[in-house]
Amino acid sequence: MKKSILLLAGLLGLAAAPLDARWSEEIMAVFRSPAWERAFVGGFGVDPGVEPEIDRQDQALMTALGEIRPLIQAGSDSDLRQVVTILEGYVRARRAANQTPSATALQIAGTVSMRLAETVSDPGERRTRQSQAVDFLRQATEAFPNFLRAHKNLANILFRMENRREDAKRHFIRAIELGDMDAFTFGLLGFIYFEEGKLVSAEAALRQSLMVNPTTFEFRQVLAQVLFNQQRFFEAEAMITELLFERPNSSELWNLQSNAFIATDRIEEAARNLEMVRMMGVADSASLRLLGDVYMNKNMVEEAAEAYVEAIEKASDLTAFRDFASSVRTLINFQAYDQASAVISAISNRFGNRLSDAQEVDLLTFTSQVNLATGREAEARENLERIIRRDPFNASALITLANYYANAPIDRDLPADQRDRIRRENDQRAILYFERAQDVDNVDFQVRAYIDHARLRVRRQELDEAQNLLESAQGLRPQSFIAEYLNQIRAANRARRAAAAAR
Repeated sequence: MKKSILLLAGLLGLAAAPLDARWSEEIMAVFRSPAWERAFVGGFGVDPGVEPEIDRQDQALMTALGEIRPLIQAGSDSDLRQVVTILEGYVRARRAANQTPSATALQIAGTVSMRLAETVSDPGERRTRQSQAVDFLRQATEAFPNFLRAHKNLANILFRMENRREDAKRHFIRAIELGDMDAFTFGLLGFIYFEEGKLVSAEAALRQSLMVNPTTFEFRQVLAQVLFNQQRFFEAEAMITELLFERPNSSELWNLQSNAFIATDRIEEAARNLEMVRMMGVADSASLRLLGDVYMNKNMVEEAAEAYVEAIEKASDLTAFRDFASSVRTLINFQAYDQASAVISAISNRFGNRLSDAQEVDLLTFTSQVNLATGREAEARENLERIIRRDPFNASALITLANYYANAPIDRDLPADQRDRIRRENDQRAILYFERAQDVDNVDFQVRAYIDHARLRVRRQELDEAQNLLESAQGLRPQSFIAEYLNQIRAANRARRAAAAAR
């Protein structure tokens, strides 16, 4: 029962994990929707209610607006480039005459630059156009601080630029303060709050967006995740069910719904969900890892290992190595050594030379644990020594190797003096490794090393050394069972001293 509870906590952690690049990619789809296109087309006009009036005495502006109007209506890439060129010339001329350019002209130049940034294929030109759009739109907001459309478009372009979400949020909020009720403004602001972990604010903004336009899939999907992260699992599940009718092949939605089932203790439904995704052929590596964890909860070890191996084969890179390693550790804890070996082999075969030194050491450590548990002590020792040669301060390997030497069987057919010599040599090796593990910068491993070292000293009848080691362990982390063991050794020491004094 305890194993299931621990594993369940790990499962829930999958859904509550920090945001990854996939979320940013998914939310960017709103900029390719017909609704966004319609909203964007309106960005070239003038709304006198919240925008500066056009100075009709500015002849250069009137000429520029007359030239760009047919170009904007045509809307081809070359036409829009010409619009920017004309407006750049107008802005330079005004600056050269020490006159402030029209905020309207700056806004149009920025908006057109933003459009070009979305259509060009060259990454370098895209970044240049984005910076150009930001520069024009920022000047427009400085020239007319209440320029709603400039704030809104500036927020939209900043949202799509790397590491500019905080700036985008500020301008989205300003646009709303100025009266903007656009569904995209609220939806994208909600997503920013979601990224920041401000779930209440995210929910409020997303619900406002969906009240204005309830059809945007991406915002509904983010709201479902927000509800899940707030542990409102039944509400999240209801929304996910609706979304799955629209996109039944979305592995992300199936995963999220499965996590909702797990969170509400419906493991069977989660398993059926994930198997359905698997049979549909749309299961990704994360889905299969989750399916493996669900099977482990049901003590279906062989099925879990199969799912883990399939997850490894579907993984595109090593970003999930920690999750794969956790799967191996879970199988070892369940004493499923053959299955653990299969998963270790799958990781090695799939990634080969791409494994880092630390990852190779982890796999060698797991292999050693399996070897020791299955009676292949010589292989385990060889692997552990390879680990220590590569990572001299690997505490887990040091303690495991120390215990190997402390408990290594000795051929009983050997002469007694030879057996004693081998035992002394093994003990000295064990002590050396225990002492090295006692010096690592990890309290858990230090305590383990002190305790296991003390057991060896007790077997050797070196009770003073054992007492000192256990006292060191208790000084780092007091534990009741060690306190009892320590009291027994202290009593034995007192008895030994008393007997020696009596003689």
